Amino acid sequence: MSHYLMKYKGTYRILPELDVDTHDFPRDANGEIADGYDDLYISCYYGNKIFMYGHDVNKRAILSAYIPSLGRGRNIKKVLDEKEIPYTDYIETDSEVCFNFKAKHIEEFAKLLKAKTAGADISPFEIKRYKEITNRVQKNDLLLIHKITSDFLSVVLQKKYRKYDKKFDYKRDMKRLMLARQIKEYIWTKEMWEEYLKYLNIEITDFYKQG
Repeated sequence: MSHYLMKYKGTYRILPELDVDTHDFPRDANGEIADGYDDLYISCYYGNKIFMYGHDVNKRAILSAYIPSLGRGRNIKKVLDEKEIPYTDYIETDSEVCFNFKAKHIEEFAKLLKAKTAGADISPFEIKRYKEITNRVQKNDLLLIHKITSDFLSVVLQKKYRKYDKKFDYKRDMKRLMLARQIKEYIWTKEMWEEYLKYLNIEITDFYKQG
């Protein structure tokens, strides 16, 4: 059902919903990603998310908004009411707000929930490949991923772009593109995702060979 959101790939950032305990894809007893897994969402700023909810009696798509802040949720509700933008099933908890809306209104809701557009062309299942590589890193070595990624940015990516611009600096470029905190999206935007995964895989393999 959630594959419906793939129609927004290229417009908004689509991500897979990971297990809350392991921060990984749900897996079976053999460690493989569970059959039928397709739980996706549109990633928004401040932890907001847009999910596929289902269909109405006329088979029109219904989406669900999740806002992990009572204050922000109420502010969004206020705007929706003022502009008479329809929504249903509004629910508040102590710290969250959820409600549903028709997919045909997604542009208005995406704007209010601040849906991310950086990395919109990345398939959510590219994260599957990334997770398969990084899951080999043991818990006490998690800083290794950060180090390898930093090395990739400063050595591989920067070297490539300095062939065209001798003054190129990836940190300034990330700020310019407003992706300073979205490293994977930045790498994808610079069209070096495949090189990054290959580099990550080799460096992790070499690290444990040497250890």
